[in-house]
Amino acid sequence: TKEYKIDKAEVYMDLNLAKEGFKADKWAATEKYLYLFDSSKYSVLQIDKENKSTKVVAGGEKLIGGKLIAADENRVFISTQDKIMIIDVAKTEIINELKADKWGEIGELIGFSGSLYLLDKQNNQIWKYQDPNLAKPAKGTYLKKETNLKDAVSLAIDGFVWVLYSDGEIIKFSRGVKDNFNMTGLDKPLIEPIKLYTQASLDNLYILDRKAMKVVVINKETGELAGQYLWPGISGTTDIYADESKNQILLLVNDRIYQLDLRK
Repeated sequence: TKEYKIDKAEVYMDLNLAKEGFKADKWAATEKYLYLFDSSKYSVLQIDKENKSTKVVAGGEKLIGGKLIAADENRVFISTQDKIMIIDVAKTEIINELKADKWGEIGELIGFSGSLYLLDKQNNQIWKYQDPNLAKPAKGTYLKKETNLKDAVSLAIDGFVWVLYSDGEIIKFSRGVKDNFNMTGLDKPLIEPIKLYTQASLDNLYILDRKAMKVVVINKETGELAGQYLWPGISGTTDIYADESKNQILLLVNDRIYQLDLRK
């Protein structure tokens, strides 16, 4: 089953060293950066993945109530119950706000290729905001057919749109329509999958199963199991990132980021 047991994971970064008392339970990744949101300190920390340098790119009372974070090349998005704040990373300031527009319960935000996608579990829809100039964001519906998203827990986009459900099912969408995808090779079903991660440059999907304390790696083309990484510390992990060119999986655990090495 290509199962790898890890006794001790390497600390990739102690967030306290970047900003005292900084903790995060969510992050967003771009090609160059990780962006972490501390909802209790209302601040967004940028980590350069090349040299691990850090800087705070947003903070203050405007971010109170922030729940979710997404990013694209030069913007970070923080959502509250009734709006999404758009942060210009270079200016380190909020440059615009999207007011809630018939949203229900937003489970996840993803920035991809200049657009922002919202997983709306309540309304069984994925909203797509195409807002290259942020002046008047045009909102459209991504899904072409009624799709039950009540039990959806995570969204990932690499050109295709992938939705992970609480029972471990993954549905792949192409241009808003369900595409063929079946997972094979798992010896045990997923117990508590909470996060799905991929991006265009990756060959695999990465599923964080917190209760089983493992990361499950699935080949995107074939649906076959590519590996499982077991580490007791995963029980406290809230987010995941993978970089196949560096053979690394990064895991967010409160005020620390841990690294697991991908095996070939």
